[in-house]
Amino acid sequence: MAQKYEYTGKLSEGLIKVKAGVYPQYNCGYINTLGEEVIPLIYSGVKDFHEGLAVVRVGNWSTGKCGFINATGDVVVSFRYDKVMPFRNGIAKVKQDGEWFFIDLQENMVISLRNYSGSTYFYDGYAVVEIENYYGIINQNGKEVVPCIFPACSAFNSINRKHTVEFYLKNSYLNINR
Repeated sequence: MAQKYEYTGKLSEGLIKVKAGVYPQYNCGYINTLGEEVIPLIYSGVKDFHEGLAVVRVGNWSTGKCGFINATGDVVVSFRYDKVMPFRNGIAKVKQDGEWFFIDLQENMVISLRNYSGSTYFYDGYAVVEIENYYGIINQNGKEVVPCIFPACSAFNSINRKHTVEFYLKNSYLNINR
């Protein structure tokens, strides 16, 4: 039997992402472990499933939009975002019209990142944020609990299942162990 897909991903929550065709004329979808297409190859890009949802893209890579589908192919979050990161603990980091923010499953903005030039995901209720190469921490309410005054940091590291972050200031550092 001839190979049907140009790309086959790894198993992710019971499904495998696949791609048929050659750039820029290719389509992506998902198959099950028996090789049966369970989500049609109608997307321009797909990611692995995480927390029961997968990031998918419609349209081309430069002007297309991203959203989320569930394991049966139902659209859970509409295709209106320029970039998206997977849901973690019920929230996802998305970019729309040049602005990054976190949304919940109902597409409500739960935390704006307008004042920041970057952020990590939340770990144990906290995320590292950046303002012009200075780092701090916000909580899940978006409140800055460590101001962005540190010129360097090691984002959250998992050591013995505890999340730590280290901030560096001149010749000293602040270690926050959560």
